Amino acid sequence: MNPGRSLWIYVPSSIRSLSMANSFYKIFLLIFFCFWASIDAGTDTLMQGDMLNSSVPLVSRNGKFTLSFFRSPQRSGNGWYLGVSSGDNIESQSIWVANREMPIRDDSVVLLIDETGSLLIKHNSRDSIKLFSGQSRTNLAAVLLDDGNFVLKETNSDGTANSEPLLWQSFDLPTNSFWPGMKLGINDKTGQNWSLRSWLSYSLPIPGAFSLEWYPLEEELIVKRRGVDFWTSGRLLCSSFENIEVFTPTANYFFRQYSDGDGKYLNHTATPCYEVDGNSVTSLWLMSDGSLVDTLTHKYLFVSSLCDGNTTDFGCKKWEDLSCRDGQKLERRTISNNDPQIIRVSDNRTDLSLSDCKDMCWKNCTCVGVQEKGPNPDGTGCTFLSGPLKEMKNGERDLNIPNVDEAFYIIIPAPSEKQSIWKWILISVAAAAALVVIFFLGFFLFIRWRRLCLEGNTLNRMHEIFLSAWELWREGAVLELVHPTLRDSCFEDPVLRCINVALLCVEHNPVDRPSMSAVICMLGSDVVKLTKPKQPAFSTERIPVDQDNSKEIKAENCTINNLTISVLDPR
Repeated sequence: MNPGRSLWIYVPSSIRSLSMANSFYKIFLLIFFCFWASIDAGTDTLMQGDMLNSSVPLVSRNGKFTLSFFRSPQRSGNGWYLGVSSGDNIESQSIWVANREMPIRDDSVVLLIDETGSLLIKHNSRDSIKLFSGQSRTNLAAVLLDDGNFVLKETNSDGTANSEPLLWQSFDLPTNSFWPGMKLGINDKTGQNWSLRSWLSYSLPIPGAFSLEWYPLEEELIVKRRGVDFWTSGRLLCSSFENIEVFTPTANYFFRQYSDGDGKYLNHTATPCYEVDGNSVTSLWLMSDGSLVDTLTHKYLFVSSLCDGNTTDFGCKKWEDLSCRDGQKLERRTISNNDPQIIRVSDNRTDLSLSDCKDMCWKNCTCVGVQEKGPNPDGTGCTFLSGPLKEMKNGERDLNIPNVDEAFYIIIPAPSEKQSIWKWILISVAAAAALVVIFFLGFFLFIRWRRLCLEGNTLNRMHEIFLSAWELWREGAVLELVHPTLRDSCFEDPVLRCINVALLCVEHNPVDRPSMSAVICMLGSDVVKLTKPKQPAFSTERIPVDQDNSKEIKAENCTINNLTISVLDPR
């Protein structure tokens, strides 16, 4: 027997009037329906002429996917949807929804293939929702496959499968999830667009603010908010994206772009690394309010809240460029306080998600924050804040909300001009202190070298100095060269860098010594990596220098941007 098929059993009234017969009748029906339901619960196929109602699902043969009607628990009117869920948890968020823009208001919903071969969702509230127009086809079956694809196909007269192409498939109508076997892209001939669209909220399948689209020329994925670029994955290189970490301990992803002559598309495969209850685990991406989540590892591949308005890190795009938002950002805060000056303004439209509220607040220069949960029972709508916010010690704004902890996304202002001035003053003081330390260190070394020179045997004395400094360097005790009066107050890193450069300048072979421009480069930037100095060797001989090789090798090692210097500098 097939799922949802209506069953009527006629029992004569004369039998029903007898108490014993009536009890037998009830027991018979109970046993029969239990047996019937156990068969229906395991089927993956809906045959033409059968019906699937709100109480009986289809389950793929491998048990990984379930097709059923579900109800949005928080939506006024109790909207019903037809969707595919991962696993046997029907209450979990569906990964494909057939009628996300047309929720049904009562539980009279049924899915069927009618006598013309059309795949329909019928109910009492309004006209039928047609998923596929059959055009007088017969011997059709709708099957939930092991990869989660719900397909409509022709069968042989005895109900067995044939090799004819699929008539319709859910993979051609993606909603908010992307998993192996699906594709993203645009058919250049028909204009059909395979892209993802987020839910309005966690409990509402209605299309939300975010979409995920594949751009074949740029070879990158782009998340858009209401049609405006919000985030980019970066270019597809070696089956991975710059701004997505696609390797996990439990699954390996492989992405590729391919063409069928009508367009270029992106698809991917995932190789699970472990099994649960003897079955390999299916991994897929779920788009939740702009974020991308790997349902296998529950790991965020991209978090939409990282894009706070002005940042361009992690692939984020800046929001609308407004002078009042220069340098500001939107951050989540949980605050509890009192301040009667804070004004709340609500917008109760049910088509507004949190991301819409953030965007609206950003574009309104008087808005200082937006509540995370909307004013409607299902979480939709916006609550905006305006009014003065007090400054905290760290220069960030604080919300003063009466009595309870509430989550808000608030506008964090750019550092004030006063804060910026102090920042640069501190940087300048630190730089000046480092220069003073280097100056005194150099002066001390010069005085020490001068005294040894006056004592005679100048070359020998210099070599004992250099060798001693190198020995201290090798032993990690080079700071002993610093005068005791300066040692406790000096900055260690610039001192070590200065001594390292000094030892490089007295290398035995002139080719190994840096040029003056390279010395400036090494002392002026922490980016340049310094080589380890060799042991100083005392010699009075002159070693010929290949000037061309010398200047190029040392310049390559010491320039920040890896450019060579073609001018010969004195050493």
